[in-house]
Amino acid sequence: MSTIPNARPVSAPRLGTLVRCPECHSTELEVVLDGCNVNFYCASCIRCWHIELNRVVRIDPATCYGCAHVNECSARFASDHRAEIESSPVGA
Repeated sequence: MSTIPNARPVSAPRLGTLVRCPECHSTELEVVLDGCNVNFYCASCIRCWHIELNRVVRIDPATCYGCAHVNECSARFASDHRAEIESSPVGA
């Protein structure tokens, strides 16, 4: 059985629905499509989530071709991961 890194259990009334943002707990979620998957965009913290295998995972906006929120999500994703990128060894 494979595992999904940084996945969180779904806390929703039914599978496939996200009621609150796993990060900021806002209910301001918008259903968005990345071409083939249903994702959930949080307008409060500008993060996008996907439910897979009964877990919630954060979406890398580089995979969201054509989404209206891709620019703002990309900036937030880069900001959230800047410390990881800066601390990783070069060439690793």
